[in-house]
Amino acid sequence: MADDPQRKNILDNIVSTLESIQAGSTYHITPARVTRESTDYTEVNIFPVYVVVDGPESFTYFGKRVVNSFTVFIRLFDRGEQGFAISDKMNKMITDVKTALVQDVERGGYASNTEIISIESDEGWIAPYIASQFTLRISYLTLEVYR
Repeated sequence: MADDPQRKNILDNIVSTLESIQAGSTYHITPARVTRESTDYTEVNIFPVYVVVDGPESFTYFGKRVVNSFTVFIRLFDRGEQGFAISDKMNKMITDVKTALVQDVERGGYASNTEIISIESDEGWIAPYIASQFTLRISYLTLEVYR
């Protein structure tokens, strides 16, 4: 499944969508790095970093048509700065990612839908780092013969 070109194109679209976030009139915080490499927050040395990780996939069959639904995690990491409201910073990062993701729910034409299922934050327990994770469900259609 990981070498599925449609799935890869969707993941590449998410990365490029996050890379397009630039602080200005629409967004608040520019990510320093967006990557598909799963990264532990203790190994991050440039902030903020957004990590896109693909998860499990399920299939629903309708004759020869298949609805593929897979989970994608987006992890946001930053380092809290003294004198700044850490919660405010995380909320701005979350708002930026939500705003960017909904601009194209079809992920450049490779998906039929993108849904934000949940957003979880570290609630300050890994200070001085701050982290949040989006869980997305992305659906795309294929024919059974191409699966």
